[in-house]
Amino acid sequence: MNYERAFAYYQAYIYRPHRLQLLQEYNFSPAGSVSSVDWELFGAMLVDQKKVQFGPDLLHYEIKSTVEKSSVEYQYHLRNGQEKFEHDLVANQVFICYHPNYANVEVRMAHGSVFKDYFCAWQTDFEKDIKSGVRFRRSIPYKTLIDRTQPVLKIVDGNL
Repeated sequence: MNYERAFAYYQAYIYRPHRLQLLQEYNFSPAGSVSSVDWELFGAMLVDQKKVQFGPDLLHYEIKSTVEKSSVEYQYHLRNGQEKFEHDLVANQVFICYHPNYANVEVRMAHGSVFKDYFCAWQTDFEKDIKSGVRFRRSIPYKTLIDRTQPVLKIVDGNL
């Protein structure tokens, strides 16, 4: 784990109190002001692994981000959904849970096998829905995420 590099990225590109102040001043919501790519890069830096060209987020990791206390969404596409199910079962699942103002972040992790019940049930539904041509989406509840994962990093009030 490369905590220092990930935290440096967080300080430079994710937690920007002055920007949040401007958003509030002009009545913009901070929700969505940090993109999923920023969280994926943060996660990649934390586990010290580069993105794979196509397919999963990282070779041995799947990175998910969500507002704290919210469920985590998984998406499976028609053309590579089966491969993604296989990857999710064997990859480490990295969950980045953040406060809406980005000052507090908790990163939790577990091997994909601890969510086998979800992935296998979804795979059955995916096979039934495959002809619809739309993106297949399912979620893991926040409580389940907390119960089945271990904390690996915590940022409180912008401090590691």
